[in-house]
Amino acid sequence: MTDMLTRSFSKRELACKCCGVCNMDQELLTRLQTFRDLLGAPLVIASAYRCPRHNKAVGGASGSMHLQGKAVDPVIIPKLRFRRIDLAHKLEFSGIGLGKSKMHLDLSPKVNRSWSY
Repeated sequence: MTDMLTRSFSKRELACKCCGVCNMDQELLTRLQTFRDLLGAPLVIASAYRCPRHNKAVGGASGSMHLQGKAVDPVIIPKLRFRRIDLAHKLEFSGIGLGKSKMHLDLSPKVNRSWSY
């Protein structure tokens, strides 16, 4: 039995950090794998699925897409920062957040949201 959800991402790396539950949305997984393939570089995921307890503990929004398995926070490699933003728009992630050390990608029903944090 494999731990892999896609060619590049395992259940373990996308699971909730506190309880190990991994309830990721299939469309998000498909776009995440395409994102990684087009980037041509590994993606380290800082956060993906979150159970309600973990989401609250990290200060996540009550309606966070992480709770539905529709969001990931990849770590940013500085030299690929702008390439990642461009790819996220091309792959039509509806929410794109950019922080100093990571970015946020989600499939929220609220489309074309971009922010920095």
